Amino acid sequence: EIDQRSDIYSLGVILYEMATGRVPFEGETPLGIAMKHKSEEPQDPREINSQIPEDLSNLILRCMEKDKEKRYQSAGELRSELVTMEKGLPTTKRIHPDIEPKAKTISKIKWKNSIAVLPFSDLSPQKDQEYFCDGMTEDIITKLSRIAELKVISRTSAMRYKRTDKDIKEIGEELGVATILEGSIRKERDNIRVTAQLINVEDGFHLWADTYNRKLESVFEVQDEVSKVIAEVLEIKLTPKKMEALKATRPKNVDAYEYVLKGVYITNSKYIISHREKDFKSAVKIFNKAVKIDPEYPLAYTGLNWAYQHHNQITGSKKYIPLVIKNSEKAYELDQNLADSNAMKAWIYYLGRDYAQSYHYYKRALEIDPNRGILNHVVGIFYQSIGLIHQAIDYLSRAVELDPFYIVAHSYRSKLLIYLKEFKKAENSIEKAMEVEPDNFWSLVDKCLLYIMKEKIEKAEKLLGRVEKINPGYSIIPYYKSIIFAVKGDKNRALALKKNGLIYSLLSMKDKAIKYIEDQANKDYEHYQYSYLLLKNSPFYDNLRDDARFKEIIRKQKQKYEERLKKFGDI
Repeated sequence: EIDQRSDIYSLGVILYEMATGRVPFEGETPLGIAMKHKSEEPQDPREINSQIPEDLSNLILRCMEKDKEKRYQSAGELRSELVTMEKGLPTTKRIHPDIEPKAKTISKIKWKNSIAVLPFSDLSPQKDQEYFCDGMTEDIITKLSRIAELKVISRTSAMRYKRTDKDIKEIGEELGVATILEGSIRKERDNIRVTAQLINVEDGFHLWADTYNRKLESVFEVQDEVSKVIAEVLEIKLTPKKMEALKATRPKNVDAYEYVLKGVYITNSKYIISHREKDFKSAVKIFNKAVKIDPEYPLAYTGLNWAYQHHNQITGSKKYIPLVIKNSEKAYELDQNLADSNAMKAWIYYLGRDYAQSYHYYKRALEIDPNRGILNHVVGIFYQSIGLIHQAIDYLSRAVELDPFYIVAHSYRSKLLIYLKEFKKAENSIEKAMEVEPDNFWSLVDKCLLYIMKEKIEKAEKLLGRVEKINPGYSIIPYYKSIIFAVKGDKNRALALKKNGLIYSLLSMKDKAIKYIEDQANKDYEHYQYSYLLLKNSPFYDNLRDDARFKEIIRKQKQKYEERLKKFGDI
């Protein structure tokens, strides 16, 4: 049926050609081109012409959506979007519940420049100061990430280049940054010598370089000076408020700072990799020394929580959660203007399912430190939990951009794209993760889900077998097996592994499926699998779509979705 939305598609085609210099689809015959318009997704215009503004690229793609319901619904709506775009306003404020937005619309201030801080080299005589060098690297990253206009690559990705033989241009291209900061530290007793240079990726030109000879207790001043001069060289104006934000919380005793650096180093460089209990206990012991020396140093408590949280994730044990809560409260009491203390406070409320308070503290954390990769990641998980899937994808995408080697963020984003039937985007997301870490476990699991969703069951079974060999105890394996059995119609084997609304739906057990989903939907905050957008888009519920009861569930879930969008849609 032809209506005004057909004209909007045609306008999208015209805009596509104007912006890229190419037609969206080519073929040997007019029929072949027409079939591509009907069945294929156009290439993102920005992949052809990187100068196209991201908002304009997303507008063009939305005009060309295959599903008319996802296009702009009128010329007036499209014009409004163009006018708002011209004014430079964030598009998050105009997200419509039934329309799947295309853009990462979370950034209120566009990045004016970008930087990666490479691990500082240890030039100390004994070569025993790696923890201090890593700490200096991370502290400068943390300071710079507080500058909203500056894209700063997160620690996880930066540390991949420790002792690398790659040149600056190659590193810059891999991380998607225009500048690189590299340096070295020589530490003897309480004397430090810090050398740093800021390099332009494109031509290798040294934009700035300096050497600082200081006493150890002056390390914080060095960090402040380096951060300030980088902002000046990159022509980012620092207001007095921004200057104040660059100053980290400082301990009364520099030894406490050193112990925190050592604890973080053991956690990140040993325990997270080895999963050995002795490494965990060693990190905790070091952090507790920092607490003993300076009980009013908040980073000692956030450091302890960093170790405890990873222990919870690695072992599945919840025994340290009471300590995490206690440390979070203490850190917040000591410094309410620390991004970490606000994020931990948000996490406590998240655990208690008080999402309004959780939202409040995550918002404050992002105001303090908008460009921290891991912070954007956990905000993405928060949004996933309350069913605001587009916002979740936005923040997870930003986490990936800030921390391209953090595979977990790639995985969360890929899964959500799969559930929304954004298969092409999901494939691209998985491929990017594979480029970063070939055949990584997370992406193999995501690819398995994609095969299931696209009904490529033989490929899914083969890949799931491979996943099981890598990690036989992984909790998701029985669930995916159950889905595969359900898709194949093997009722007994499917139900032996899992019983929920999704499995009942695949098996056409409508009454049980509806009952299960209704029970979930009646909760204040249902599992995200039963939130509005997933119920609306996931093919797993196609067997229920003609049932009036399911339609009523969708209607009620849409109302909840719209209410949450108004309440939490713009952090």
